Amino acid sequence: MSFLFPHRIGRLSYLIRSLVCTLAVNWLFAHFEELSSFEKAIRTPWFWLPTIVIIFYWLIFVIYARSRDVGMQWFWLLLLLIPGVDIGLALVLLFSKSNPVLDEKEPNKALVPLPTSVTDPAGQEPRQP
Repeated sequence: MSFLFPHRIGRLSYLIRSLVCTLAVNWLFAHFEELSSFEKAIRTPWFWLPTIVIIFYWLIFVIYARSRDVGMQWFWLLLLLIPGVDIGLALVLLFSKSNPVLDEKEPNKALVPLPTSVTDPAGQEPRQP
């Protein structure tokens, strides 16, 4: 299931998933536009339900997953609401390298305890028994 609903994705996966989602929504619009009445077709749930599901998948499991992989905070995704800036954000997500600190294979260096030395109040090292 992690293939369809990833926690983090790389550059190539981001590109492919974004293109597939975009082409799927465009195909839905083109398919329903060919029907006799486009205004009637867009009022049916057979048009809006798949469109909403695809857009939700794209936002959560493509855009948000890639932003986690890059190390961006979630509030940067609000830039998707600004026309023109959203293309810039998509390019940033496409060309940014993955953040290696976030890999599950490596421990988080911020959580590793620092070595401490025990000294007595006079500032001398304790004697070994």
